[in-house]
Amino acid sequence: MAAALATTVVVATQTLAAAGAAGAVTATAVAPRAATARAVAEVDLQRAVVRVTNRRRAAHGLPPLKARRCPRDFAVRHSTRMATRERFGHSNLKRLLDRCATRHGAENIARFGGRAPTARAVVRAWMRSPGHRANILDRSMTHVGVGVVRGGDRWYVTQSFLELP
Repeated sequence: MAAALATTVVVATQTLAAAGAAGAVTATAVAPRAATARAVAEVDLQRAVVRVTNRRRAAHGLPPLKARRCPRDFAVRHSTRMATRERFGHSNLKRLLDRCATRHGAENIARFGGRAPTARAVVRAWMRSPGHRANILDRSMTHVGVGVVRGGDRWYVTQSFLELP
């Protein structure tokens, strides 16, 4: 029987609205736990995080977020930057808003050590933090993109939210 690997989860959230409001950033460390996730391809995990996020929204009576290329490409680039630089931190959310031509957005990030996390584990970690939960359950958000990148023995996940017409 294979031994379970210890996993450390770190998550952070950021929101930014137009009118020059500064982005609020919070970080939460989630206690290490046994990793039970099997290795999952990055793209499959990205899609799965969107599905699990939408299930959580549905459970709260909210409409599903639509997956969109612009926030997804931004999220993938940010996760790639974090993985290659081995630096965990938020993107410049104003760039996301400018690139995707919108005025309101938010971002959740997470870093997992060990085996690939499951989509359920990613969303569960965010839902346990008030700031992340608020982003996921924000009724004004309509679109989402998720980027998952493995860097060494860590997995970096970025979830970019947008309010689009």
